Amino acid sequence: MTEIEKETKHKYEYHTAYLDREDQVYRLRRNPHSNWSKFKRGSGLSDVELMDIAIQKWEFILDIYEEEPHAYVNSGGSTTCPFCTRYQDDFNTDIPCKDCPISKRTGQKYCYGSPITPTYGQPKVQHVVGALNYLVSIQKELRNESTEN
Repeated sequence: MTEIEKETKHKYEYHTAYLDREDQVYRLRRNPHSNWSKFKRGSGLSDVELMDIAIQKWEFILDIYEEEPHAYVNSGGSTTCPFCTRYQDDFNTDIPCKDCPISKRTGQKYCYGSPITPTYGQPKVQHVVGALNYLVSIQKELRNESTEN
């Protein structure tokens, strides 16, 4: 398979994408030069900081669509989400997303019930913009919560 790296801008230091020429799909993945272990529980990063990185992921996807409107982007799902890296507990499948700010708001696991999970037939850009708007609204709530405490 031929891979062509799509260089990320500095602000997207945690994600990279490559074009799978065989399938004509941009596949988002973790940047191999970034330290994803710092997202684990007890790392010292706040949910506000994780949200900044989650928003950057969706901005990166939107940038790809703006450059190539007919592209298909595989977002990488939970493998490229800082919240999933921190809060998904493979050993506790009854509560896999315990304490995740998105799960707290939807009452569901795996981002179900949120705009992050695409709706069948929804245009790609509309889905990404909806996810971004949703994450920004949660980011504002998290910032307010952190200043109240």
